[in-house]
Amino acid sequence: MQFFRLLAILVVSLALVSGILSTACAGPRGEQGPQGETGLPGAGISWRGQWSSSTAYAADDAVGYQGSSYISRQDGNTNHAPTDSAWWDLWVAKGDTGPTGATGATGAQGVKGDTGTQGVQGIQGPAGPNMIVAMGVVNYDGDLDQGYNVSSSAWVTDPYPCYKITLADRPYSLDYVTVVSPFFNTMAHHVYNEDDGALLVVMWDTTYVKCGFSFMVLECP
Repeated sequence: MQFFRLLAILVVSLALVSGILSTACAGPRGEQGPQGETGLPGAGISWRGQWSSSTAYAADDAVGYQGSSYISRQDGNTNHAPTDSAWWDLWVAKGDTGPTGATGATGAQGVKGDTGTQGVQGIQGPAGPNMIVAMGVVNYDGDLDQGYNVSSSAWVTDPYPCYKITLADRPYSLDYVTVVSPFFNTMAHHVYNEDDGALLVVMWDTTYVKCGFSFMVLECP
């Protein structure tokens, strides 16, 4: 019985020693195996630039479109947008927009440019209204020395001593602006004669006096 027990212990001891030796000691390197067969040639990519609807693309042609790159899936690829997945495969997708960069420094002021050529003359505007109704110079006796649109002038005493001026094409109106400039230091007044539509100019220096003057009758628009 003791013999079998010793035999079992010996068998277990040999198994442990064999395992330790196989783990700790590597065997010799084997011979190199035979070379494998040559693989099929790879498909080359032909870059054709930006996509054009009028260009005929073949299989494996690559194009750029809206920031991304695409590869044609087949020959005879004409006028098919690269976003058409039946004709194109996405190769490189467009990246996201990066953050806004910092504001650069203000550049130096540029030199002053040359003076431009003179522009063409504009068209002439329409003629403005003629504001002068009448004007002239009347002498001491009432005669008209110079006049515009005046038919007559005279010294009269009815209804009172004054100069009577008759316009050529219309009666005088109180709506007109009349300027009278005596030749001497006297006061001048102008009134409207309702009987015949004349302009009456009165010279006054404590009493009625005679004095040459110039006048202008204006019509305000």
